[in-house]
Amino acid sequence: MGFLNSSLLVLILTVFLAERSGAEDFKINTKFLPGDVVSADVFNQIFDLLENRAKTIKNESLEGSWACQSFLGNQSSGYLSSWVQSQDGLLSTLSDVQLTFAVSNSTTILNTSTPHPFLPKDSRSLSSTYRLLGNSIFFMTPASSSMSAVRHSFKIDLISSTRFLGTAISPDASIASVSHIFCDKTDTVPAPPSLPVISQNGTSITITWTDNSQGELGFNIYRRASSESEFIIQSTVSEDVVSYSDFMVSGNETYFYSVSATNDNGESSKSKVVSIKSDATPPVVSSVQFVQNDPGTGAVLSTTSDFRSFPRKVVSNSRFNISFSETVLSGNDFIECSAGNITCPVAVAFSATGDSGLDSSLQSGRARYFGPGFEGEGAIISIPYYVGSCLAPGLTISVTLKSDLIKDLSGLNMLEDFVFEFTTSTSSDGC
Repeated sequence: MGFLNSSLLVLILTVFLAERSGAEDFKINTKFLPGDVVSADVFNQIFDLLENRAKTIKNESLEGSWACQSFLGNQSSGYLSSWVQSQDGLLSTLSDVQLTFAVSNSTTILNTSTPHPFLPKDSRSLSSTYRLLGNSIFFMTPASSSMSAVRHSFKIDLISSTRFLGTAISPDASIASVSHIFCDKTDTVPAPPSLPVISQNGTSITITWTDNSQGELGFNIYRRASSESEFIIQSTVSEDVVSYSDFMVSGNETYFYSVSATNDNGESSKSKVVSIKSDATPPVVSSVQFVQNDPGTGAVLSTTSDFRSFPRKVVSNSRFNISFSETVLSGNDFIECSAGNITCPVAVAFSATGDSGLDSSLQSGRARYFGPGFEGEGAIISIPYYVGSCLAPGLTISVTLKSDLIKDLSGLNMLEDFVFEFTTSTSSDGC
């Protein structure tokens, strides 16, 4: 889908604006560009927001530890010094508040840090049973020698699974009490990694991902082969590492991978699953041909695979076509050649009867483009070949393709060097 329904856009924008009532702006990790396809991951984020805003809060939603800030809209004598008044005098804030919601069987208990986060004149902590009714919470501060018991009621807006806003419901005007409390969960698992990418590099498979969490302890890499029914943890890596190479792979097997993040509170949900079929077949040379073309028209003059009586003098535009079993890539200097104790490619005199050999134009063939298949045969390397005058008769020239510098698109190198030889004719060949 390349676009969104206008009604859905309005709904999404409404939700995003509503989230701005939180202690910090809501952020979505994905940015859209014109023509982008909206992914399932993005829609899941949006639907999670809608679900959190609409669902009835349950004890499980609050269970755990929260770091909060308490607010009230006035300042009067008797407030504890830990309550900080804003410069304009309109707001008093208590920071570093800790709330813990515990659920055990049918008992629900709220424990707080010191001082009391709901009563600015009370230096005690609070431990109270609480009751959820709809999206409202009810609890009570017990009486002390200086004050009567106080009943509290707050409307809870669950902004996300890790943030809520509490707003006091009909607070008693005769008692200084908190009007709002913002809370973020502290015992949460990290955010799951996203955008995993998978590739094969030779005999290993590498997966990379985007780290969306802070303070994670590490990542779990899950793997399942097509012959297996369940994912298992293949390996773990430490925090801030965003790639893993799997060397325990077999050829012609499809592997599926997913990644999760971990911290002291547990494990995130897993990333989306990516897969790849491993390649176990390295490239091989299937044929070598020598082709002479007309210098003017480019028409093929001759083609041969018989190098036992090689022409001592050839026309320009000549080349060796080396066919591979599949498309391959090369590194620089993938060709070596020699004749006796002379190495090439360089312009050299092989004997007193000839002043040039394999021309330096061969040198430019080292990094030539390795193209796609030719007539269904596989990749073709064209090595330019030029002789300015005559080669010596009966001269054997050896050409080596170095296996460590030729690999297929999966990163598999040739298993061994490939060598072919050609021997010049003993006839005059016009020389």
